Amino acid sequence: MAGGKETPRQKMIGMMYLVLTALLALNVSKEILDAFITINNGLETTMVTFDGKLNGQYSAFAASYNENKEKYGDAWEKAQELRSQANELIEHIDLIKAKTIAQTEGLEMDKVIGKNAFGLDTILDLQYVDAKDNYDANTNIMIGAEPDKPKENDNPDGNNYRAAVLKNKLTEYGNNLKAMVPDNPSLVTSLDSLFTYPEKLQDASGTTTNWESLNFYHVPLAATTTILSKLQADIR
Repeated sequence: MAGGKETPRQKMIGMMYLVLTALLALNVSKEILDAFITINNGLETTMVTFDGKLNGQYSAFAASYNENKEKYGDAWEKAQELRSQANELIEHIDLIKAKTIAQTEGLEMDKVIGKNAFGLDTILDLQYVDAKDNYDANTNIMIGAEPDKPKENDNPDGNNYRAAVLKNKLTEYGNNLKAMVPDNPSLVTSLDSLFTYPEKLQDASGTTTNWESLNFYHVPLAATTTILSKLQADIR
C-alpha cells in the first residue's frame, strides 16, 4: 500500500466492472445472465485470494508487533481498526446479497447464507437461483418505488439494506482509510477513485440519475449480486 498504482488483480476487477456495466445496457438474455454468473464467480475467487494474502500479511505484522510493540504499536492499532471496519462492511454487503436472493426466491435467510468448509460466510451461488432476471425484490429492498428518491429508512427486520445506506457506509470507510494515510497523496487519490460516489450520473440512455438507482433500480438480481461483489472486492 505504499503507492497508488493498481495491482494486476485490481485492474482485472476494474475491467470486470466495465464489462458488467456494459452488459446492463443491453437487453437481458440468458447469455447475459450467464455472463454475470461468470463475472461474479471470478470476483468471489479474487476475494478468497485477497483474504489469503491479507491473512498472511496480518500474521507477519503481528509477529513484528509482538517483537517490538513500541515501534509498531500505532500502526498495529490502525491495522486492527481497518480490518474490523472492512470485515463489518463485507458482512453488511453479504446480508444485502442474502436478503435480495431470499426474497426473490421465497426462501428463508438461513437457506441463502451460511458457512463454507473454511468457516467463512458464503452466499448461495447465482447458478442455483431460478429468478436471476427478476428485479422487483431487490429494487424494493434497496431503492423503493421512486428512483429519484432512494429510500434510507430501516427495514422491518432491523437490518438496513438500502443502497443509500450502503453508499454512506462505503464513503465513510473510504474517508477513514484516507485519514490513516494523509501523507500519501497517490494512495489518497487511488482511494478516492474507489470510494467517491457522484451525486449525479448518467445512465446508458443519457438520463441523469443517482448512484443508487443507476446500480440497483430495475437491475436484474444477477447483476445486483455481481455489483455487490465488486464493491466487496474494492473493500478488500
